[in-house]
Amino acid sequence: YMLAGKETTRTCRDQGWDGRDPLCESVKCSAPPAIENGQLEDEPLESYDYLEAVSYRCNKGLNLIGQSTLHCSEDGTFKPDPPKCFDGCPTPTIPNAKRIGGKSPPYKLGNFIEYKCEDDGYKLEGVAYILCEANGWSPEPPRCIGKIEMIYFSNNESCDILTCVPIIAVGVYFRVYNPPRRFKQSVPMRGSKQDRK
Repeated sequence: YMLAGKETTRTCRDQGWDGRDPLCESVKCSAPPAIENGQLEDEPLESYDYLEAVSYRCNKGLNLIGQSTLHCSEDGTFKPDPPKCFDGCPTPTIPNAKRIGGKSPPYKLGNFIEYKCEDDGYKLEGVAYILCEANGWSPEPPRCIGKIEMIYFSNNESCDILTCVPIIAVGVYFRVYNPPRRFKQSVPMRGSKQDRK
């Protein structure tokens, strides 16, 4: 039962108790909420009695996340929260990466993917193995970033790593020459094969 009306207290006055006599009514729940990509197992009613239950189901091919059955609770609402119908995880787009484990899309609940970068010119940032869960991919899909390497050069033949001028190269090929256009050092790196002189 639940108390009818908003007043929960009465005060004793000179003429007696103020307000109206309290009235307790049997708990009723209004029609349960609709869910996206799913529906109730049975046609909804206008109202439900205390502890009456309703059950949900998802459209074909979707996974139901949460409790499928809700009950009319003492406060006049259905509990727990209605379930969700899960359509799967989106296909990750990771430049310079390739899938080495798991299935091809579409990706449903519980599917996994394992990635690696396409070649040695890139470094994997993040976790290679990701799992499709109710809230999406866990953890977040990784990235493949260009490696950073240092090429040192100088006009001085005795130049060492402490006295040379560095060039920072990210995922490209560099050929470094000393004046006058004499080949000094060639360092292979991934990317465009344009020479820098």
